[in-house]
Amino acid sequence: MHRRVQFFLATALVTTIVWLCTFNGSGALGLIGPDEPRYAAVAREMATDGDWVTPKLHGVPWLEKPVLYYWMAASAFRVFGVSEITARLPSSLMGLLLIGMLAWLCRRLYGWPTTYALLLILPTTVAAIGFSRAATHDMVFASALSISFVAAVRIVYEQIRDSSTSSSAYCCLGSWYTWRLLWGVSLGAAVLAKGPAALVLAGGSVGLWILITGRWKIGLGLVHPVAILAFMLVALPWYVACALQNPSFIQTFLIEHNIQRYLTPVFRHEQPVWFYGQILLIGLVPWTVLLLNVVRDIKSIFVTGEWRSSVGLFIGCWGLFPLLFFSLSSSKLPGYILPAVPPLVLLIAHSTTRAAIECPRVLAKLVAMVGGTFILLGILAVVGTSRLPVELEVLLSSRSVVIGLTVFLSITGLIVVLLGFLKRIWMGLSIAAIGMAVFLTGITGWVAPKLDARLTARVLAAEVKNVKQEQELVSVHQLDRSWHYGLNYYLEQSLPMWISTRTGLIITSQQGVLDIRGEGYDIRIMSKITQDVVIARLFSLQKIP
Repeated sequence: MHRRVQFFLATALVTTIVWLCTFNGSGALGLIGPDEPRYAAVAREMATDGDWVTPKLHGVPWLEKPVLYYWMAASAFRVFGVSEITARLPSSLMGLLLIGMLAWLCRRLYGWPTTYALLLILPTTVAAIGFSRAATHDMVFASALSISFVAAVRIVYEQIRDSSTSSSAYCCLGSWYTWRLLWGVSLGAAVLAKGPAALVLAGGSVGLWILITGRWKIGLGLVHPVAILAFMLVALPWYVACALQNPSFIQTFLIEHNIQRYLTPVFRHEQPVWFYGQILLIGLVPWTVLLLNVVRDIKSIFVTGEWRSSVGLFIGCWGLFPLLFFSLSSSKLPGYILPAVPPLVLLIAHSTTRAAIECPRVLAKLVAMVGGTFILLGILAVVGTSRLPVELEVLLSSRSVVIGLTVFLSITGLIVVLLGFLKRIWMGLSIAAIGMAVFLTGITGWVAPKLDARLTARVLAAEVKNVKQEQELVSVHQLDRSWHYGLNYYLEQSLPMWISTRTGLIITSQQGVLDIRGEGYDIRIMSKITQDVVIARLFSLQKIP
């Protein structure tokens, strides 16, 4: 009975944490940055015009990314209506699917304690929280690729296990076909989510494992006719149809946005070779220090000689290869490294559970360090806020909320530190996960709405509609592209750049107003959104003497 109560409480806890970190408050901010509004606009247009083959942005084919996110978001728009929540729903649902599939694999490989650790850690990482709430392709891609990872682990692990026995694990044809079918289908879905990078990451991860272990027969067993056929049936129809409808598809999508993006800095996303190392460490916050357990386990399997038959090595290759591959890319964006997070978290959960049994004193110190991470986050929150004068101006209006959340982080950290010193390992891990979920709820419930006007174009667009006169032209001038793309989405039109022959509303910066006045035009500020974004009206093309 006691175990049933524990299981019920643990299930309720992780379910609540997953909900709070994956879904709750996903509409607190408007669409942010340059990518979210463009991707959501493409999906909205697809839902409106019914063309499910060619993605379009303001009527023009948009061939930078494949179609899976657009299909999911457009379907959500049609069923639930257009909103920030529905634009981000594909990422939230795929994030949930990722957590569920990884938990299933963890249960089969390592048992319930490790699964509990995984369900505490994975949804509360910075990477999972951030990308499961973004209207982008990244979480859709990472989730589809992770499902293929789960299928690959299952297939390879069964063959490794069977190689040491005389019996066959594939006496059940359903299981034999199911996993190869899932491997092909999920890999095809990953290609539909973000392109040929899925094949490179999956093939490279398996290839790295083969190179290390020499088990090429098992590795090549993944290249099975059932998997190949499933992959082709899922991935190829859209690519063929889109290429037939759009002669420029191969050049735009494959050459420019895949090959050139990787080999050249043409898109100006240049970063040093060690960029993804730090991004990965940040993405695993607040659990980054638990990677030390993984390092200890890696040393152990090589010392004992178990590395060739270790499924952990296969999992580790899926975490290591994306890091190596994208570190060599000429274009680097944080979302690229997301596929490395799930396998690394699986290893962290397993090594943490092992350490709780084999070296609890060491693990207790690491749990205390997790608590120290919370305290550090509280300090960084204070320091970071003080360096953002515009946001600080808004946050000072709710000083008690900011102070309260900062104090909450620090108190949570102190509790986890204390539990670590008392060797209450599982309690410390649970409190840390609860702390992240509650802190995120505070951010989405109180802080994000106050920052919305300073970070997204949602409030700006509403103000433009209020100020705009009937039939008045609206243009932009010296405006950051994030604001420009956001306005395009919320106003449902592509706003042109201002030229000297156009009167009407101009969305610009204060410097832009000064520049236009410097040319002698009568331009007046109608509304100020931030220090850098204002709504102005140009009354006449006749210059002031």
